[in-house]
Amino acid sequence: MKTTRILLATSLALMALVGCTKFEPEFQNGRWPNSGGNAGGNGGNGGNGGSGGSGGQQTATPTLQNGWKIEYKGRSVFTDDGSNDTVEGFAFTYSGSAYYIVRMVSKGSVLDKDLATFFTDEAKALDDKFAEDENNVFKDSRTVYFDLLLHGEYDVYMIEISDKKKATMSYQKAVIEVKEDEASADYLSWLGFWRVSTGLIGYDIEIQHAENNLLYYVWGWESGPAAMTQDMGDDWLFVRYDPSTKGLAFYVQTIGEDNDEDGSRFDKVFVGTWPTPDGDVVDDLEGSVIARSGENEKGELALIPETIVYDNDAVFTYKTMRYSSYSYKDELWYHYNASVPPLYTMVNKVMTYPLTMEKIPNAGAPMRVMARPQNSTGRIKAKVHGSAKRRTVK
Repeated sequence: MKTTRILLATSLALMALVGCTKFEPEFQNGRWPNSGGNAGGNGGNGGNGGSGGSGGQQTATPTLQNGWKIEYKGRSVFTDDGSNDTVEGFAFTYSGSAYYIVRMVSKGSVLDKDLATFFTDEAKALDDKFAEDENNVFKDSRTVYFDLLLHGEYDVYMIEISDKKKATMSYQKAVIEVKEDEASADYLSWLGFWRVSTGLIGYDIEIQHAENNLLYYVWGWESGPAAMTQDMGDDWLFVRYDPSTKGLAFYVQTIGEDNDEDGSRFDKVFVGTWPTPDGDVVDDLEGSVIARSGENEKGELALIPETIVYDNDAVFTYKTMRYSSYSYKDELWYHYNASVPPLYTMVNKVMTYPLTMEKIPNAGAPMRVMARPQNSTGRIKAKVHGSAKRRTVK
């Protein structure tokens, strides 16, 4: 049986189209549920999951294929590609003669009466020309490792499709439960409110539980008085907990997609940047770690930027991490705030790390509600260097 690793394509958000990346059920803290696209997670692209959408009247009746099987193999650490990512394993047994796609939604979010519409819409959503293994399209039995799922119950579907992008209405379904580990004391120690600051500029952030020993929700980046152009306080990020260091890892992630007033599409992404003489270079490679918690040169708890080898083999260190949007119309990146606190500064030609972290009292602050604004406004129309296309996973 073949083994396939589905790489990151977007962040861990609300996503029924699990094959592209990470998934989070709609009833749990959905990321831009109406932003169109994959819907219903990680990608933050709302739309194809949920209760089936609008496919019109169907003449064919969905038929369950008992000879096909879906087996959830559980959570493990994937080491074959050197990533050491936490993944969810599935084994799919297929005896048909066409293709099948795998779709995952929160349990009960697609009603039996809506299955035909759901299958039709998912098949139509594929690219005009698809190849095996792309868009989670498979032709034979195999084991597939998907990115981390948040704890909860999911309906997993194998949906047979023809090479004409049409659902044959043959399918298999399994209901799985992803269980959460007991939280470690080190994981719990990061929960609460933190001041992240250079001493001159910074933010008060709130760290909340998302998945024990693996993941947090983080609120407050680019919010408060330091967000001089647009307060992003209604937005949140996923931040990883790294068991090997017992620390935090901030990473590149897609927040969602939306349309400008003229109808043109833009993607909202949490990115890392570094400066060049021509302007900022934006790195939007999904999953790339931008900064980790650690000790700076003074022994203080701080955010330490990652150094990476970029596409042309040049070595760069991330200077900032920030909310940005990519305009497909302009083929340019735009920042939401003109300035954000730097991850490093140069003192006597030596790199220093001024962005310290200090735990602060909760001060009776209310628990935030997980919700996304439906539209984003006020982006800085400042051209950044680089740009022509969104960077993708190789």
